[in-house]
Amino acid sequence: HVVPFNYDLEANPSQIAWDGLFLSNGPGDPAMCSQTIRSIQYAMNLKEPRPIFGICLGNQLLALACGASTYKMKYGNRGM
Repeated sequence: HVVPFNYDLEANPSQIAWDGLFLSNGPGDPAMCSQTIRSIQYAMNLKEPRPIFGICLGNQLLALACGASTYKMKYGNRGM
């Protein structure tokens, strides 16, 4: 299933059964995605862990959920 960036995974209003998360890329500042970060933290703290994959922005969101920080680099990319 594909859900929007601000889907509340803990409430799971669509009752989606999921086996793992794939956090895709996209434009923007990952710090602006607070609901996404909360959902990732929820997934990381489950009693039975599930795989979480992040690419580009998704990896930065995963880092923020773990307590790291990101910053905008000289040419528009972001570092951790």
